[in-house]
Amino acid sequence: MYEAYLEGDLRKLQTWLYQDNSIIIKEGARKKEIWKAPDTILIKIGMTRKTDVKVRFKEWMVSCHHEIIGLTPENMEMLLKEHHIGFKKKDNVNTITHLFKKLSLKKASRAHGKQKVSIRIQDLYTYKNGGFFTDGNGKLSLEEIENLIHRILWKKYGKGIIYCSGCNHTHTEWFKIPIKDLPFVIQTIDSLCLAQKA
Repeated sequence: MYEAYLEGDLRKLQTWLYQDNSIIIKEGARKKEIWKAPDTILIKIGMTRKTDVKVRFKEWMVSCHHEIIGLTPENMEMLLKEHHIGFKKKDNVNTITHLFKKLSLKKASRAHGKQKVSIRIQDLYTYKNGGFFTDGNGKLSLEEIENLIHRILWKKYGKGIIYCSGCNHTHTEWFKIPIKDLPFVIQTIDSLCLAQKA
């Protein structure tokens, strides 16, 4: 989906990705509508006990018959740039100068264009090899961490059900996220994994 989105070839998505708003929008919503959300992305949040996240991706792709692209910081950077949303690397920014440039006595105005969002890749403390890792020695189990992440995202973005044509099951671990909020999602996952490290 990510590659099709970046390439602008939405025909690749139209064969399997639909949304059903008929439950929340009582009048005028059709049961199955083709996904049309240019400022959002559908992301899957899942956990694995495997040390190589790519192995788990392959398992999902085999069972659901849909390509999954890892939302790595590098892929997120490309997507945010595609949408002209700020994403800063420490190498390109003098941190103190950058912070002083943001100081102002005036009220912040959001009237001009899209809101700027930034994240520094090196601030992701638990990210490595395509995923976020915890040592398993914290108070919460991996399942509890995953569930907590899901609850936070459901509270902020709502809960939906994905009807998967590939495996003929429903999935609840997928989230429709505004692209500009991807740094928040990644930082949330990172901070919850970091809090569990002993």
